[in-house]
Amino acid sequence: MQKARWSASISPELAYRRTSGRRRYHAKRRTDRFFWRVQVLDRLRDEGLRYGAQARWARELGVSEATICRDVTAWLRPNYWTRR
Repeated sequence: MQKARWSASISPELAYRRTSGRRRYHAKRRTDRFFWRVQVLDRLRDEGLRYGAQARWARELGVSEATICRDVTAWLRPNYWTRR
């Protein structure tokens, strides 16, 4: 296995392709996060926060419990959406 040479120069074309790949990846993650949060909000409105709800939602949505916890915190925190 060869060691990566991080200080080696690369062509501008390769740098542009890497950048566009990262942008596409991060855009998909932002979109996914938006849809997860909407689903969490729907479940929060319908079911409320009962014991074990966040763990169940995480299993159903295929994300970690920490993600659900952040999403619930984002929805319950006052002025979260207007500060950004």
